[in-house]
Amino acid sequence: MDQSVKVYVNKEYECEATEGMDYDEMAIAFTDITWRQLLADCLDFELSGKDADLEDVLEDFGISLSELDDKLPDWAMDRWFTEIEMRFEDTSGASAKLYNRIVSMDLIELVDGCGSDHGVTLSRQSGNGIRKCVQIEDEKSAAWLSLQAGARGIHMEIVFV
Repeated sequence: MDQSVKVYVNKEYECEATEGMDYDEMAIAFTDITWRQLLADCLDFELSGKDADLEDVLEDFGISLSELDDKLPDWAMDRWFTEIEMRFEDTSGASAKLYNRIVSMDLIELVDGCGSDHGVTLSRQSGNGIRKCVQIEDEKSAAWLSLQAGARGIHMEIVFV
């Protein structure tokens, strides 16, 4: 197998599946973001320019170059919560990663980002931003998904928690 992935099916959350971490770990990961991640990933600032230009941008946020890799303080999490949540739900979160992986395997026909096959459901909702979600109905559905992933060189261990 080329890749190995651990998937958690969170039974307390309507069997929503996540890649690499369960819901409790996701809550921690959501709050573990640095200034660099906020600026580059959430607010689309270019951070690869000259230090002088970068310092001007950072000054607008009240931080220095040496603080760029520091974890966001609570006040900043509160201020940019929506932007951080949108990034997490659409690209970097454990649900979004699994959604993107399954889409890349071309297993399920999607209409407007949503589809279902063999008890595996993909949904892509937009409201205040895009939220990608995967639900795995039961052990039989998990076995089907694991088999399909294996045929594509991905060892997928699926655990119900």
